[in-house]
Amino acid sequence: MRCFVPLAALLFAAAIAGCAPAPEPAGGPAPVQAGSQILAPEAGADLWESISEAVPLDQATQTEFFAAGRAPTCPVIKVENAQGTRQALAPGRQGYVTIVVFWSVDTSCGRVAARHVSDLVRTYRQWQVRGLAVVEKTQPAATISSFLTQHGVLLPVYYDDLSAVETMSEEVDAEHETAIPSFFIVDRQMRIRFYRAGFRYMVGAVGARRPGTEMVIESAPPGESVEDYLRRILEEG
Repeated sequence: MRCFVPLAALLFAAAIAGCAPAPEPAGGPAPVQAGSQILAPEAGADLWESISEAVPLDQATQTEFFAAGRAPTCPVIKVENAQGTRQALAPGRQGYVTIVVFWSVDTSCGRVAARHVSDLVRTYRQWQVRGLAVVEKTQPAATISSFLTQHGVLLPVYYDDLSAVETMSEEVDAEHETAIPSFFIVDRQMRIRFYRAGFRYMVGAVGARRPGTEMVIESAPPGESVEDYLRRILEEG
């Protein structure tokens, strides 16, 4: 079984200490207890130097987790690249665990969702995790490109009119088939293993030693964050 260090723990420790995370011991990341202790707006706020955005835990989300044996097959989705060329994408086809995020640059939760998936991909890249971002065609490509550059979002970005998120949502019996933001985790066998509509989070600076340095932490009970479900899938091999 593989062991992973939670992204939230890495970011939080780095911010408090004012330095990068400590090097991993020989043999890979140190084992951690099951589940991640995720900061929420209702707890731990005194540890934050400043909080610029927060979505509380009582905001509704829909979450579905599928065991490997009953997970639906991920459909091919049709999207456009930045040049407007129509493309067909098959998440998971190349043997990666793929996080697909449908987001919008028009909403704060959509923008933060894209930033969070980019952070997850950075953290778990060595375990063959990739990200795929599909954004609503509501803003010029230049506006979206500027946002991605400003926040260091390193994800391939495609454009859609909500038909792609509807196609994937139908496979998981989503309550709202065009919910933005939406997250899907597709395993190496091209099965949809996880779905979440909506995103609860905190954005702010932690620790006085790094003033102005912002970080994103998902607000979720231990074991129920997007990262926790990603870890469950990765630990299966």
